[in-house]
Amino acid sequence: MRLGKLPTVSEAYPAEYYGKADKKFLPIFERLSHRPPVLLETAEQLAHELAAQEGRSPNVLDVGCGRGYLLKRLRRAGWSCAGIDIPSSPIPESEVGMDCRSGDASSLPWPDRSFDLVVINHVLEHVADPWLACREAARVLRDGGILYVGVPNFGSWQSQVFGGSWFPLEIPRHLFHFTPDTLSMVVSASGFSPRKTSTWSLTQGTFGFIQSALNQADHTRRNSFLALVKGQRATTLSAALLHTLAACVLLPVGVLETICSSAASRGPIVAMVAIKSSVH
Repeated sequence: MRLGKLPTVSEAYPAEYYGKADKKFLPIFERLSHRPPVLLETAEQLAHELAAQEGRSPNVLDVGCGRGYLLKRLRRAGWSCAGIDIPSSPIPESEVGMDCRSGDASSLPWPDRSFDLVVINHVLEHVADPWLACREAARVLRDGGILYVGVPNFGSWQSQVFGGSWFPLEIPRHLFHFTPDTLSMVVSASGFSPRKTSTWSLTQGTFGFIQSALNQADHTRRNSFLALVKGQRATTLSAALLHTLAACVLLPVGVLETICSSAASRGPIVAMVAIKSSVH
């Protein structure tokens, strides 16, 4: 599914979207947001094995690198790291072992066959041409290189239950919405063979459930709890306190829903690890 009208960058990414200073969320939520997503460890291990065949350290490109948390972790582990994000994003300065640039996922400024691993985590839904972005990932990957992709799951129970109140609709930032089947179709058409897929994310599933339920209960203050966890006050004090109390009540329900839906492969996200075909 595709958003009908494409927004301008300023419409989709106002200054408050990126949070304050060097953090996007309040401290406890910031720490939770840095947890490695499901299957990323698998992708890293496969890329490490690929590089080891040539007796060298692996390298990675993070498409949509943001503040570079993933790249900094992998650099500490000995990887060569590169990242790209849109010009308005607070990307880290390039330094030894880390090459970060402003640009577009559909036109990556690196040569062919440069990387062992390309990560596109919760970015593909933001780009105007997901097929081109995946083909660019295939171009810059070595033969046998690894692609990691994560997106919200439009086929999730949460999407079906909450409909237009579903938090990951994120209008106007999310231009496309994927199910496991449609993501597999895009990835396969771009020269990859999908290896593993998961719909598990306790953090995103629980938060998505809470914010979606609040959106459904209070249409006039959409995504106001998200503003609160960013340290922003997008509503009155009384409404902020009410939403915070409701979030506490919804927390165990969100955890239970995430566990059950993921067990049924209808969880809140789709994460996929795929391998570039040597004939691509």
